[in-house]
Amino acid sequence: MRHRPETRYLCSDVLVQPLVDRFDAWLYTVAPAPAALTLAHAQIPLMQRRLSRPGGAGVAALLESIKRDRGAMLDFAAAAATAEEMIADATAPDDLAALYRRLPQAVQGLVELTRDRGGRPGIRWIESLLYRSRVHDEQRQSIRIGPAPAGRARGLPGGPHLPGPDTLDLPVRFDAEAVTELARARVRPTTLDHLAEVLGLDGARAALLDRFLAPAPAVRSGRHLEAGGRIRYLGRSSFLVQTPEGAVLTDPFVDTRGRYVIGDLPDHVDLILLTNGWQEPAAFATLVQLRGRIGGVVVPRSSKGNIADPSLVLFLRHTGFPVVEVDDFEEVAFPGGSVVATPYQDDGAGPDVRAKSTYVVKAAGATVFVGSGSGSAEPLLYRGIRDVAGPIDMAFLARDVSAPPQAWLDALPGHPGERRVEPAPAADRAAAIVSGLDADEMWTYAPGAEPAVPGAIGDIERWCAGRGILARQLTGGREWRW
Repeated sequence: MRHRPETRYLCSDVLVQPLVDRFDAWLYTVAPAPAALTLAHAQIPLMQRRLSRPGGAGVAALLESIKRDRGAMLDFAAAAATAEEMIADATAPDDLAALYRRLPQAVQGLVELTRDRGGRPGIRWIESLLYRSRVHDEQRQSIRIGPAPAGRARGLPGGPHLPGPDTLDLPVRFDAEAVTELARARVRPTTLDHLAEVLGLDGARAALLDRFLAPAPAVRSGRHLEAGGRIRYLGRSSFLVQTPEGAVLTDPFVDTRGRYVIGDLPDHVDLILLTNGWQEPAAFATLVQLRGRIGGVVVPRSSKGNIADPSLVLFLRHTGFPVVEVDDFEEVAFPGGSVVATPYQDDGAGPDVRAKSTYVVKAAGATVFVGSGSGSAEPLLYRGIRDVAGPIDMAFLARDVSAPPQAWLDALPGHPGERRVEPAPAADRAAAIVSGLDADEMWTYAPGAEPAVPGAIGDIERWCAGRGILARQLTGGREWRW
């Protein structure tokens, strides 16, 4: 009788972690220009500080290999800072042709020099060419397979992650079919032999992979919906909106522990909505866990050529995801509903990052507003959103929002390189937002954490209660059905 390989599934508490040079992979460490600056001005200094700590020998070896193999990236980082400084010092009468000749060699052919309305020179980085240049080195990419460590699910940047006895570290590109096969194994049956073959494993490493597999899928009952509509709050900025026909997930961040885990997600997610590309909401690691299960990733349009505002479209295409780019008030349909991209305004304290959006989701007769970053916005904007989208049944407003991480921006003229957290919205402003949206319910949440909210929320609740509007804070997992 022929031997039949045993069916296997990827365990729920196993993390498929994308890494670049053993640091966490996400927009600002993969997109070529910010990745080079992050490497030179954040990651290398971090490794140098860790040389004298336990594990310093492994860090030293990694640092030596980076300095040896990533010369093109480090040359670009130095040249980019020089080019930005040169343009910052230029004056309106300066001849652009002369400025082109003065550009450092490492950036020549990768930029366009421009003028603003006052005639002052500026610089635009040609990101599509950067992805085709030596600055974008896909040999940096790898995946780590292993148990999700405690606290790791909070999604904060870390590293470097050195090899360990309980992890598999594989030099696999993020867009490789092997990554899709591995991620799908959470919900689709496979075998150890098949996964070992597509991942290029044999012997002891195949045996280690077997420790991360289980005979049954680690999925939970109730992950699909039979009738009506449902919203589940997964934490941070992540909301799952479902109908029997389709599912939409905002800012995918699914913990490996807690009330809602990856096993609570449906087998197929029609649309994933990214409000921006910063580490906490984008959660690239969660996207990798869902490879092969996503109909499309909806992303806001970036400001073309701004080194601090890399394109989410290019980033996701080059890492193997289906992607749809939207501008304000563009609509994308999914089975059982639609999504409208709506403006996202902040206080302008950080750099000019335009790749950010809020969303209105329409599903099963309900209209839901997911408003990451709403606390700093002009309240009158929300009357315009209501006029386009119609009355809002439920509004989810962020309590605080972290600006994009900018440690490497210190090297560029005109960028303060500071990280700012906006305060909770004042009661009158939040009330005006709710009034502008004509919302029946208002729920506040914290994109970066879930502590108790000080201050204004009590006033907001009282204002809403006096007008028949339900207002509450969100903590932990929560579900709404209709």
